[in-house]
Amino acid sequence: MPLALKEKATSFLLKELYNGTNYEYDYYRKKIIEASKRICLQFQKEEEYLATLDKILSKKNLSGYDKRIYTAEKISILSQKGDTEGVNKIIDENLEDPELRKIKIQACIEKRDLKTAKKLLEEGIKTLTQKGRNQNMIKEWIAVLIYIAELEKDIPTIRHYAKKIALEDKGNIEYYEKWRNTYPEK
Repeated sequence: MPLALKEKATSFLLKELYNGTNYEYDYYRKKIIEASKRICLQFQKEEEYLATLDKILSKKNLSGYDKRIYTAEKISILSQKGDTEGVNKIIDENLEDPELRKIKIQACIEKRDLKTAKKLLEEGIKTLTQKGRNQNMIKEWIAVLIYIAELEKDIPTIRHYAKKIALEDKGNIEYYEKWRNTYPEK
């Protein structure tokens, strides 16, 4: 493929990617993202691709859903390039997104930075509770708090959160057992 044609194809796809935020159907957006990513990687135009993603992410009228898609795409490219610092920076700047907060929490647990993980979990639970959203994520994060409390042998925290999950909705036998096991047998 002649260089001029490669340049035109790359330029066209990046322009369509930028304009693609106006697509009403996800199918077309996904196709444009895939095509522009593939051609930019093939022709070593990752920086142009990242610059286009930055322009998209700076749009004022970008929905939360769109922001999540393009942020994930940026993380994907930076990960492929081995830019761990860039990935961590993006995650830190977007902790309001539960999925990115989840990644940060997992990284903290892997590094045994349990204090930071607990803080991120508690802030995330508080935020989601205030918004009245994502009950499944809240339950998942409470379960992680219990896991951390078990690692730290923090009986009051285990009791508090295990009781909360055990008595919620129809009950949960696993968390009832965790709660019960924090008390001495008679």
